[in-house]
Amino acid sequence: MRRRYILTILALVLVACINAWAVDDEEEHVNILQNEGFEIQFENWLFWTEGKAVAERLIDNKEKDPIDGENVAFVEIHNSGAGGNEIQFYQGPFALEKDKTYTLSVWGKTDDDPQPVELRVLKHEDPWTGYAVKLVKFTDTWDEYSVTFDQTVDDNVARMDLFLGNAENGIWIDHVWLYEGEYFNDDVHELPGQPVEARDRIIGLWGRIKRGL
Repeated sequence: MRRRYILTILALVLVACINAWAVDDEEEHVNILQNEGFEIQFENWLFWTEGKAVAERLIDNKEKDPIDGENVAFVEIHNSGAGGNEIQFYQGPFALEKDKTYTLSVWGKTDDDPQPVELRVLKHEDPWTGYAVKLVKFTDTWDEYSVTFDQTVDDNVARMDLFLGNAENGIWIDHVWLYEGEYFNDDVHELPGQPVEARDRIIGLWGRIKRGL
């Protein structure tokens, strides 16, 4: 009888923990960006090249399996130009609040050798103040890349930007999010080499408890 009572208490505690995590994920993460999966083509998205850079953006719903929805953005780079900022794929303006933490995340892929991409959040007008920057390398496997930063000023005209001017091959992009808070895994797609989440460990532990292991 005592063992059954202890198991019941453990079950209630574990369920409460799992439900608390689920509620946190649902309530705290709202995407500031619009059309994050390119389901409305390139609505809300801007594309810019300068100098010798030659590139174009396309909607791909056949070549690559989308991370979410039916479409993927494809940037075909014919000439990367002379610098990383000569090809930009971005969205803005939107507001960011001082003293808040934000995370920008994007799913990316390329067909060939790893390709450098800069994740940026900056002011959408002169003096183009930078708030976050991270250089990553897209590979031939879908993966999620992110940068988390603390916003130091209020800005009603901020933007997120992907600097593609150092890449030399085509880039696929999907499921782009900018949200308040630290990074979280929304389980939209399995991450390569993804570690087991704490909640998964708890579920596994409860399974062993029920079996008396």
